[in-house]
Amino acid sequence: MENESAFDTIESDPGVFTELIEALGCNSVQVDEILDLESAPSDALGMIFLFKYKSHPEPRHALTDYDPSLFYSKQVYSNACATQAILHVLMNSSEKVDLGKELNEFKMFTADFDAFLKGTAITNSEAIRTAHNSFSRQNSFLLESAPATDDDDVFHFVAYVPYHGMLYELDGLQAGPIALGECPNESHWTEQVAPIIRARTQSYTAELRFALMAVVPSRKGALQSRLDTLQQQRQYLAAIASSLELSLPALPSLPLSAEELPAAGDGADLSAVGEPSDRDAILATAQRIDSELIDAAIQLRQELDKRKSWHDENLRRKHNYVPFLIELLKQVAIKGRLPEATLRACAAAEEKAKRKQEKAAKEKESAAPAPAAPMAPTSTPSDPSKPAH
Repeated sequence: MENESAFDTIESDPGVFTELIEALGCNSVQVDEILDLESAPSDALGMIFLFKYKSHPEPRHALTDYDPSLFYSKQVYSNACATQAILHVLMNSSEKVDLGKELNEFKMFTADFDAFLKGTAITNSEAIRTAHNSFSRQNSFLLESAPATDDDDVFHFVAYVPYHGMLYELDGLQAGPIALGECPNESHWTEQVAPIIRARTQSYTAELRFALMAVVPSRKGALQSRLDTLQQQRQYLAAIASSLELSLPALPSLPLSAEELPAAGDGADLSAVGEPSDRDAILATAQRIDSELIDAAIQLRQELDKRKSWHDENLRRKHNYVPFLIELLKQVAIKGRLPEATLRACAAAEEKAKRKQEKAAKEKESAAPAPAAPMAPTSTPSDPSKPAH
């Protein structure tokens, strides 16, 4: 019988994580991939780091006594680490962004829970589990999973977050949060965490499979708000021009449909418009606003296109391709080419397994300590105050 509490494996992908967060009712953030630590977004709320999990990791100093308002949860179920890392960032950013009804209620509900109970609550949350599993790849076959061995490639997600003047690593497999040092200026926390992540990647030999993503305020929301403000400023400027019997140039063509343009609101900051009182000043202000409108619209167009690409790719991830593959195999068999194709596939699988074994052997060999050099014979005892070589 299928375990209703199970978390499926999901991909490390900014589009997956962004839509997962939105599925939980939080529309104020998005997830962006970081390709260069030096150019990490300064407004990042937290980072999510994917790395190959070592079967015998080095012990870490985890806190048992820490700020009770810090949201930290133990991972109590396999494959939940991706969503757990996301929640570690979001729950500790509730003072900066709107989490939405579902996550706000979850945070209040678990406020007095210890780390293990928080992890259990995540596992038992139907909303969280459903959102997570909606991004797993479809599989029409029920496969029996076996525990991972030392030779298997197992990957794990952790979160890095600044919180109340401290920088933390939050890993649900540890005994508690890991304090990485004081962080009095949170606007520069990404610079502080960069060497820590870099050192962690450099601790591996012959391993390049890492992923780093930042949870940031929604670019789409910020650009829509910016466009709304600029539109209101232009309307205000048009009213000033009309009072002086002047007409503004036509609104420039924007690369957005009417549905994609934010509805004009009110209450925007109009101080940037000022009080231009002559034709030249009004036209100069209109030119500046129009230039900013075009720039914001282009950025929003790019963001919307990126979101559409994410959504299309997520639909492909969720699609069940098994019926198509079965029909394809039938057609190959009808044409009498199935035996040949099967032999090629088996040969490719054997070659892949061989390369994997060779790679694992090289990694073990490079990780093994070098043998100590033989000591030269001596007639006097070595000086115990000197380090051995």
